[in-house]
Amino acid sequence: MKGINYEEKRDRWRCFHRRGNKALQPRFATEREAFWKKIEFCMEDHILPFAKNKKEGAKLKGSRALSNLPVGVRAYFSEGKQAHIVISSWTDENGAGEKYYHVTDMAKYEETIRKAAWLRFEKNWEYTLRAAEKFPPVNKTLLKKLRVNAERKLARELSDAFIIKTPAYNQND
Repeated sequence: MKGINYEEKRDRWRCFHRRGNKALQPRFATEREAFWKKIEFCMEDHILPFAKNKKEGAKLKGSRALSNLPVGVRAYFSEGKQAHIVISSWTDENGAGEKYYHVTDMAKYEETIRKAAWLRFEKNWEYTLRAAEKFPPVNKTLLKKLRVNAERKLARELSDAFIIKTPAYNQND
C-alpha cells in the first residue's frame, strides 16, 4: 500500500507522508496503526491518501507551466478530432485507471472538467474505504472528516480553475 511500508530489519511498520518539503515517517508496531496515522495526516492536509496530490509541469514540449486544473485531470485539444480531450486518472488496487471525455461544445468544457475531477475523487474515495475495511475497527469519524476536508479542497481547486481573473487596477489613476 502506497505510503505504508514494513521494515524487516527493525520489525516495524512505517508511515510515509510528505507535508510541503518535509517528510514525516513515524514508525509503528502494527500495520493498522501506520494506516490510521496515514489517514490522520491526509485528513489534516485535506488530501485523499494513496492518490497523487502534487501538480506537475505541463505535458507539452517545452512548457513547464503548472496546469490550473485539479491534480489528476488533464485536458488538451485534439486537432484530428476537433475536440478538447479531458482525462481523469486515478490509481486503485487494480493499478492505474483513466476515463476520457471528448468535448466538442465549449459550453460544456467546464462541466466536463468538473465531472472528471469528481469522478477521480469518488474512485480514490472508494479505494480509501476498501483499504480502511482491512484495518478494523474502522474509524468512521476520521474518515468522515477526511472526506469533508478533501471535498472542500477539490471544490476550491475547481472554483479557482474557472474564476475569471481581472487585472488589478490602480485606483489613483
